[in-house]
Amino acid sequence: MSTAHLHTIESKPLNKILNRIGNTPLIELDSFSSNRIRIFAKLEWEQLGGSVKARPAAFMIKDTLTSAPLKDGERLLEATSGNTGIALAQIAEQAGLPITIILPKNAGRRRIELLEEAGAEIIFSSPLDETDGAQILARQLKDQHPGKYRFLDQYNNENNYRSHVLTTGPEIWKQTKGEVTHFITGLGTSGSFRGITTYLKNRSVQIKSIA
Repeated sequence: MSTAHLHTIESKPLNKILNRIGNTPLIELDSFSSNRIRIFAKLEWEQLGGSVKARPAAFMIKDTLTSAPLKDGERLLEATSGNTGIALAQIAEQAGLPITIILPKNAGRRRIELLEEAGAEIIFSSPLDETDGAQILARQLKDQHPGKYRFLDQYNNENNYRSHVLTTGPEIWKQTKGEVTHFITGLGTSGSFRGITTYLKNRSVQIKSIA
């Protein structure tokens, strides 16, 4: 097969795109802070993809292309409730990579629009099965069409949490000058909680992590 039909990191502007992910600002929430307690928020929406999911999305794409380039006709594949899919789709669009997103049919209209704007192929799973159903359908497609899909599998992909061990955690430590005492985040796949907590607790076991 001609190398012209292979999607590689060198042949696409992926590294340039990855430089636009991470290094988000940390700002103090003055109205919530006091003389005793200072509260900060990390502005994860200020990056490509518009959410914290841009980090694992970038790491997963880079890792899979480093392991083996996409062959002609092969597509990236992911099951998502929205944010990870949006990040993946926007990165894939700018890198010229084909991607298919499995999404529950009851996903919000704006999420669907963002995926469509990024040029992703969308396949809807049952709204009754939520994200679990999307994951099942993604695995079925992968198994039924060998060689067509490269399933990124965010729920079982170690790059999900590794992206935060290597980027978000160090950023928070540096931006707080090592004075962070508590870290709080919501849970989805748990990648951000696990990764950031791993890094921060390696720096200080006294830091409290709250999900």
